[in-house]
Amino acid sequence: MEKKVSFINARLVKSNKSNHKVWMVTTEGWQPVFCKNAKSALKYIFQLKKSTGGFVSHDTIEKLRLEIALSKNQVSTM
Repeated sequence: MEKKVSFINARLVKSNKSNHKVWMVTTEGWQPVFCKNAKSALKYIFQLKKSTGGFVSHDTIEKLRLEIALSKNQVSTM
């Protein structure tokens, strides 16, 4: 029997309720979850990975980490 691997993905999308961008975290068999920032999306991805055993690509993790670093840099320059 072949074991099915589910992929966990995060992408930046436009919010339905405002003009802001939010992170949408998706995986097969689960409803999409919308996170206000990259840090909360990364936390949710690791929780989802732990509970489902899904696979998260290195690119997705790096994309979120870069966004977190950029947001910290923006805050410190203000």
